This record gives sequence, structure tokens and C-alpha cells, in this order.
Amino acid sequence: ALILYIPPMFYSFKEANGWLAVFAFGITFIREITKDLEDLHPDLQAGRKTLPILIGTKKTHNFLIISYIIFFLTLLTPVFYHYIVYGEFIWKYLTAITFLVIIPLCFNLLDLLGEAPEYSKQSFILKIVIFGGLISVYFVIS
Repeated sequence: ALILYIPPMFYSFKEANGWLAVFAFGITFIREITKDLEDLHPDLQAGRKTLPILIGTKKTHNFLIISYIIFFLTLLTPVFYHYIVYGEFIWKYLTAITFLVIIPLCFNLLDLLGEAPEYSKQSFILKIVIFGGLISVYFVIS
């Protein structure tokens, strides 16, 4: 439920700081759920109470898919915000976020939609996406 409140939060910060906060929260949220799914058996043995253990792997898996879709939409928020406020698209940001963040995340989403998702591979891609997102911040402020 918290992820649904992120887009309005964007408007209470300066443009770059707000985007960075939204991006950091969203990607960390998705990465932690992915890591919980990846570490399911060790967490069960250790008696930890992670989301996949509490609600089940199928529901967590579906929740992760929904989180990806919501995150994709929030990534486009700066484009629409900048257009509404300044009357122009920020093409550099849109290009950077598409190639450095959205396309790699689409690979993860397609893997999630497959029969046997590889959570360790997804976790690695998410680390790369974090770096790509930081590079994209430059295009929000330039």
C-alpha cells in the first residue's frame, strides 16, 4: 500500500531530489522482495518472518509483478511533471531512463512471468539498474 503514495510525494520535493527519493525507495523495495524470494529456504531454516514466508511465494510473486508495474509508472512521473510545469518533454531523461532502467527491468518482469524465475539473476540486474538510475538523475537536473 505504501508504494501507491509515492507519486504524490514526488511533488513535495525539488525535481531531482524528489525523483531520487522515489527511485531509491522503489528500487530498494523491489530488490528486497526479490532477495526475500531468493533466500526463501535459508530464511525458513533460520525462522525468519519474511513476506514470502508470511503470505506465500505465489502471492509475493504476484505482489512483486504489481510493484514492477507501479514502479514503471512512477519512473515516468518526471516526464509528465516537467511537461506540465515547463511545457516541454525532457527527452534526455526519457532516453536515459528507458535504456538504463526500464529495459533492464523489463527483462526481470519477463523472467517473473516465466515458469521458473531466477531471482539471483534478477537481483544482479537490479544492482545494475540502481547505477543506471543514478546516471539518469543527471538528465533530470540538466
